[in-house]
Amino acid sequence: MLRTLARGLAQQIRKEQLSVSWYLHSTPPTQKTLVLTGPHGTGKSTLLQMCSQAYRTPPLSNFHLYIPLQPQERPEEGKAEAPAKANKEVIHPVTTSLAAVTDFLVRLEEEALTPRMQVAYKEVLLNTIKQLLWKLEEPLPVPEDEYEAKQGAESRQLLLQEFLKSSNKRLVEAKLPLRISGISEQELTAVVRHCTPSLSFQIIALAIMTSGREEGPGELLAPLIVNIANALGKELMALDPSLLPFLVVMESVQSACIDQAGLYFLTYFLKALLKSQEHFHCVLESTVLVSEPFKLIVDNPDKFLLAQVFELTKKEVGDFIQSRKMTMSESDKEIIWKTTKGTQELTGQILQEVEEGGKVSQVCQDYVSRMTATLNTQLSKQGMPEVPNSASIMHIQKMELIELRALAYFLSHIMLEDAEVEMSTEDFYENGVVQQLCLMRFCYYNIETKRLRIENALLRQALLNTDMWKILAAPTQQFKNKACYKKALELGKEQLNQD
Repeated sequence: MLRTLARGLAQQIRKEQLSVSWYLHSTPPTQKTLVLTGPHGTGKSTLLQMCSQAYRTPPLSNFHLYIPLQPQERPEEGKAEAPAKANKEVIHPVTTSLAAVTDFLVRLEEEALTPRMQVAYKEVLLNTIKQLLWKLEEPLPVPEDEYEAKQGAESRQLLLQEFLKSSNKRLVEAKLPLRISGISEQELTAVVRHCTPSLSFQIIALAIMTSGREEGPGELLAPLIVNIANALGKELMALDPSLLPFLVVMESVQSACIDQAGLYFLTYFLKALLKSQEHFHCVLESTVLVSEPFKLIVDNPDKFLLAQVFELTKKEVGDFIQSRKMTMSESDKEIIWKTTKGTQELTGQILQEVEEGGKVSQVCQDYVSRMTATLNTQLSKQGMPEVPNSASIMHIQKMELIELRALAYFLSHIMLEDAEVEMSTEDFYENGVVQQLCLMRFCYYNIETKRLRIENALLRQALLNTDMWKILAAPTQQFKNKACYKKALELGKEQLNQD
């Protein structure tokens, strides 16, 4: 499944490979952020790993902050061995980011933290403490309702007690005599002075979240991550100017766009990059960017470099098959091409199953069937009811189902002819329906050409077989669908104005 192999056989190097390689090997830092996008399964992560091999081994592996934003799962306490999903908790992308920074700092402490880096790091935390204390000086708004005011005060006190309990437990485990009894300059400064970088980061981050004084999740925490990278990157450059810059990679950025908390965090992170990205490289990998993060990137072309990874060409797919020494008829090759249209991951998976004895036509059909079942499940979560029998279809056709009808209406314009739709960046930013389609991985928006398309060939085939498409995309339903589409756009614009 190596795209580079297919490209090597084709004896060509594409623009995105050159862009990524040039960026990651530029020194000193370009003071720009690389945004690596492309449809799902086209090889963005593979390309990134291939071009960042220098960051896989010391000394640069100690200066590579990798933040996977896709939601993680962890077993509930006391149920570590239980495989069932019911026993697992989904970790939010914001929490995942903080955990990634903590893990990075632990590695740095063990292998490469110099005295100068330690001093620079502490200075960053002390500045963040000052910002937090300034916010704590501002009076909190008190609800007019006495009961709500009391509940709010009790909730804040409970959060504070949980913070103190958690922080002091960490201090005990670290065998430090230090204890804290509140969020104050003296006590937080003592944490920075006496604790390891990873422990001080955990406690300061907890203090910020406990305070409840961020206007949105990440207002203080996201710039803190950027400032840490800047401080350590500056010291790395001073330590050895011949080394490549400090590297921060945020992968699966689209996962931060699925709820308001993640969007706030990502937005604050991008704003911090715009203000102070001086001594490190940063790569954002994503299938889609929406809302304010999208607007920040589009409005600041001097600060963001775009690279998009697309499917293999038909010739590259043929070269890929040949490289695996597979004997295959032209008709079977055509079936694979129509199913994948060059999506790297899917092509590799199909070829693997064929090598294991599967028949091409059956393997491809199985993929369509499984994708159809997956989409039916996904759409049911969006409000599409089960369709146990034909009698219920009339009931579903009478239901409003605003979001689903809006999606069906827009998709009907690009599905049947497998066409692309021109859409300016301004229209994309203001169209909540299209952004939702991209977040659901139904569509992909090309920022450079300003064109929107179905994300991949397999999805198009499967979507035509879903219950939603069979029932809601019928010609007789288009009037209702159009009305719901207009209503969804109005609701989206209202929300945009409120934000």
